[in-house]
Amino acid sequence: MTKLTTKKWLITTPDYPPRLGGLSTYTLALEKALEVNQQEFDVVVWNDPREMSKVDASSYERVLNIHYMGGFFGRWNTQKNTNFIHGSEILFYSPNIIKRIIKKILRPKMISYFQNSHENIFISEFTMNKLNSFGLNVDYSRDSVFHNCIDTNGAELIDNNIISEILFVCIVRDVPHKNLDGVIKLLEDIAAHNPTLKIKLLTNSSRITSNRITIEAKSELSDSQREEFYRRAHFNILLSKDDSDKGFYEGFGLTCLEAGKYGVPSIVSNTGGLPENVHHLYNGVVFNPKFTDEFHDDFKKALGNYSKMRDNTFKHTLSSHSIDMFSKLFRNRKNL
Repeated sequence: MTKLTTKKWLITTPDYPPRLGGLSTYTLALEKALEVNQQEFDVVVWNDPREMSKVDASSYERVLNIHYMGGFFGRWNTQKNTNFIHGSEILFYSPNIIKRIIKKILRPKMISYFQNSHENIFISEFTMNKLNSFGLNVDYSRDSVFHNCIDTNGAELIDNNIISEILFVCIVRDVPHKNLDGVIKLLEDIAAHNPTLKIKLLTNSSRITSNRITIEAKSELSDSQREEFYRRAHFNILLSKDDSDKGFYEGFGLTCLEAGKYGVPSIVSNTGGLPENVHHLYNGVVFNPKFTDEFHDDFKKALGNYSKMRDNTFKHTLSSHSIDMFSKLFRNRKNL
């Protein structure tokens, strides 16, 4: 763990660069927001949340937990805790039977922890409602929804017209609920409905293959290669499934923002927090994968209004999901 120095606020997180992932990105965004507000802070990175029981947070006014387990195992006053709640971590399920039993045993204590914390910030309405269904009594003086934000440094509205080829980008972990096989199936269907257009997928998965579309895969994407994929793409695509019963769902869909800072609209499934991120036929297409006929009608509308949709996507990403929004959040809370 990181050695602490005495400053005003403390951030606890299980992920921090060079580790990859949504929580790592979220931690960096939070740091930048606090720096803008000239708020001093320290960061402690944990591998096992039980490590937090050894941390002395008595000198800190506020503790910001990127993953709530950091605060759950901490031995400081729970009224110091602000918890950022993203998605699947609040599901009381694990594929590991031992972990599943432990989660069920701890469930009442976890709900009590949230109810006694200073503040719970959910990245989607879907996630807040999910925890409410598990027993959290939502209190709007303590619980709020604040959608994800990203660092928009380097953002650029790229003029990327569709001529003879449509480039889709899908950068995700290749796990079942991310539904990469469903992505291939939909893109092959798009190819069948648009025989005059070439369909190409840019992805970080080397597993998936297709005889109908072209796939450009780079399994070890560097930051610059990832950004280049987004810059080249016409659409980002994220067809995550709601596998809550298996311990997984899409809390918000960060890749939609990562693509959006270049004006790239997204095609997403209507699951989890995705419809709160992508607004149908404004900055992308939201659809039920069970009804692909409706999707193809909407996709034609998106192609017919593509330039405007790119403009909408870029403006929406910068105005609603930039670090500036994060900074305002904490500027308003600094003296609470």
